Parts: sequence; structure tokens; C-alpha cells
Amino acid sequence: MEPGKRDQVNLIWVLGGLYLIYTGGEMLYRIAAGEAELLVVSGLGGLAFLVIGGVMLCREWKAFQTQKRRGTEGPRAAEEPPEGEEGGEEP
Repeated sequence: MEPGKRDQVNLIWVLGGLYLIYTGGEMLYRIAAGEAELLVVSGLGGLAFLVIGGVMLCREWKAFQTQKRRGTEGPRAAEEPPEGEEGGEEP
């Protein structure tokens, strides 16, 4: 993995986490409504989906906060010299 790559927000992970949370909640709702056939499987699956989706969203939230602290330019902003300045050359 490239340095700083972990600190970039990935929209696919956000959407995947939201979908897992939705699916887990739907599975648990069906248990509460009495519509689920396999209670144990639905319950464990629903809880697992909620936890995994939450972890995915937390991971991306931390990446977003790190990116926000660094500024909107991203991780390479500290490496590049400001415009109009050449690195190490004097006239």
C-alpha cells in the first residue's frame, strides 16, 4: 500500500457499509415481525452485518477526518513546493 493511501476516503466502502447496515437491520426487523424462518441464522447474520458495516463506516470516517485535518489538497500537499518557487535552485 502506498504511503498516505489509507487516509483517502473510498466511496465504495461507504456505500458497502451502509448497505450492510441496512441489510442487517432488515434481517433483525424480520425476526421481530415474525417473518424470518431461521431465527438463529437470521439473528447472527443480521448482527454480523451490522458490526461489519459499522466497522467499514468507522474506517472511512477516520480517513475523512485525517484528510480534513491535512486540508483539501490531500497527502501530497506537504511534499510539493508552493507555486512560483523552484526546489533548491537560486538565480
